[in-house]
Amino acid sequence: FKNGFVDRLECADQFLLLLFASADQCDAAAQFVICKASEGVSFRDAYAAKFAANVTGSGKLLGFYHFARTNKAETEAEYFVSCVKATGYLASATLWLDYESTAVGNGPEWAERFM
Repeated sequence: FKNGFVDRLECADQFLLLLFASADQCDAAAQFVICKASEGVSFRDAYAAKFAANVTGSGKLLGFYHFARTNKAETEAEYFVSCVKATGYLASATLWLDYESTAVGNGPEWAERFM
């Protein structure tokens, strides 16, 4: 924390997302925020619930994404849903699949099975 708000959150290796701790400081131009919830079958973002609370507290729409790896699609999908459910925001968030990197080698059928 810096000056009363989160300075930045590293959502993925290449991206930074700004999230403010108080609802009135959230960027008014943004209509929604998509937070990382999980990756593969072993990574769960420990801050996902906190970030979700900040997003919903600011009146923004909330989404969570899963970074795909090369495990069984059904197993990764179940893990993703369990991670989002643990935040308490499963019923109110949109769910997204980040399908890149080594996962693309799984083919489009993998993504269809994940969904």
